[in-house]
Amino acid sequence: MTLAGIGRSVAERIVEYRRTHGPFRTAEDVRKVEGVSAAMWERNRDRIVVK
Repeated sequence: MTLAGIGRSVAERIVEYRRTHGPFRTAEDVRKVEGVSAAMWERNRDRIVVK
């Protein structure tokens, strides 16, 4: 899946954050990742699902 405004470096930070902290519990947890701005979150919030 591709998310608007999220390039390779932020994607790698998301994966590393998950490795370090475990699975995301809510979609909002993605906002804790360095580099995920409020604008990026707003553009993609309907596409992010945590199971």
